[in-house]
Amino acid sequence: MDLTHQQSADPASADAPSAGASLAASQRRLQASFDQAPVGIIHLDLDGFILRANARMCKMLDFTEAELIGKHFSRRIVSEDGAFVQTDMTRMLAQPGGAGGKHDVRFLRRGGALNRAQIASYCIVDDAGLPSYLLWWVSDLEQRQQLKDMLQLSNRALAASLNGVLISDASQASFPIMYANPAFCRMTGYDLIEVMGRNCRFLQNDDREQPAVAAIRSAIDARESVHVVLRNYRKDGSLFWNELFISPVPDERGDITHYIGILNDITAFKLNEEKLAFQAVHDELTGLPNRSLFNDRLQQAIVQSARHADTVALLCLGVDNVDLVNESLGHAAGDQLLRDVAGRLLGCIHSHDTVSRHGGNEFVIILGEIRNAGDVTSMCEEIFQCLAGAFTLDGQSVHASCSIGVALYPQDGNDAATLLRYADLARTRAQEQGHGRYQFFDSEMNQRTMERIGMEAALRLAIVRDELLLMYQPLVDLRDGQISSLEALVRWQHPQLGLLSAHEFIPLAEHVGLIGNIGDWVLWRACQDVQAWREAGLGEVKIAINISPRQFRDRQLASKVAAALKRHTLNPE
Repeated sequence: MDLTHQQSADPASADAPSAGASLAASQRRLQASFDQAPVGIIHLDLDGFILRANARMCKMLDFTEAELIGKHFSRRIVSEDGAFVQTDMTRMLAQPGGAGGKHDVRFLRRGGALNRAQIASYCIVDDAGLPSYLLWWVSDLEQRQQLKDMLQLSNRALAASLNGVLISDASQASFPIMYANPAFCRMTGYDLIEVMGRNCRFLQNDDREQPAVAAIRSAIDARESVHVVLRNYRKDGSLFWNELFISPVPDERGDITHYIGILNDITAFKLNEEKLAFQAVHDELTGLPNRSLFNDRLQQAIVQSARHADTVALLCLGVDNVDLVNESLGHAAGDQLLRDVAGRLLGCIHSHDTVSRHGGNEFVIILGEIRNAGDVTSMCEEIFQCLAGAFTLDGQSVHASCSIGVALYPQDGNDAATLLRYADLARTRAQEQGHGRYQFFDSEMNQRTMERIGMEAALRLAIVRDELLLMYQPLVDLRDGQISSLEALVRWQHPQLGLLSAHEFIPLAEHVGLIGNIGDWVLWRACQDVQAWREAGLGEVKIAINISPRQFRDRQLASKVAAALKRHTLNPE
């Protein structure tokens, strides 16, 4: 046996099955390409009868391949279009192996509907170079038109959008802008030519240390979408706030090729938000910090003072004649006076100090880094000097004075509430001494205040407990020595302090608003006494009753007097 011949023959015999398998695989690939092609494919014999049609072609015509095979192509094409196709086929068969022309035709779908398409014709030849069959490559113009329409619609939508839209190229390290819509240009003030090819960070100018900018960098590094609010700057340098949505745009393989950004100008919203935030902590009339912001700054000043072992001064300031301006010139003038006072006070203090308005005519000032009481005294004198000049209100020259109360941290208190209360007590004491005075708090003020609070509580109960009484002082006619009338004098039989004269409690009653109740009680009790004396045979007695100036503000005063006289049948004369 020739082993050499046998061994050399074996590989050849082994290659035959391998070649057959390769051929079969190639045929399967060709069939798959035919079946899965994204365009329509038709094979026709040399007479124009359909031999094969792929899935895309069948879908285009709404027929199965079996329904198309053996049918002449002219049955599926509008006749006038079919004539051009037939002419082209004749030319190709005369010159086999070449490509025909491209023709736009109207195919007839099942049911008679038309489908516009473009045919590219080819003549396939055999090994001998003779025509074997015809190949049509059919592109669906309806779908192409739909895609074109969709693209045009997308372009119109982007152009009409109120939101700014930009697209950047992710394939380059600088992420250059390759598209920006008109809204983006309007929003930023840049022309399109000025934007193209630039990185969008130029919109931040030098303001790049923003949390939003860092968030954008992180999202791009992670190839993720991001939503931020950031500050940008227009071409003219003006700031605008925008809400920005950035999303990566992948290709068909999933690789990110672009980024799209949607910008919404929210400047008006942010300005309104900032306005509301400002209004929440500032006085509406003067723009000064209100109580909320004042308390926060006072607490900060206390913490800072404790850390550096220095002093904080709290000045409670009351403008003395605002009520007079309101009554004489109107509340608008009074409001303007308060605004002007606020402006002058701001001009007096240091940048690290705070002026706050607490309502009405009351201002409070926080002075930090105080070395000694002399610093506070100097500031009080400076405030008096600042307010000494005339204010012009509605063409009228008006002067304003003020009273200032001072409390010190840590000497007078360790918390904001205590310091504010003590400064207010000191201001009240300064007002009692006259206009244009300042007063430092001392412990005796607090004691007097506590005593007055107790006195006020007791006075409110005095009427209910029948602790008030009237004493009558005779008024003598010097001509004849006879008693002409009596003056009613109110007294208070205090449970602990004994009998108190009017000057010991009437000023307090006027201050806390009890004078009206006491005045009504005096009027009624005096009328009762006169009626009782008359019924006892003492005749008509004239009585004088003292009326507080505050009582004259009561519009019901005259009717109250008339009702008391009528009830006790007394003659007002």
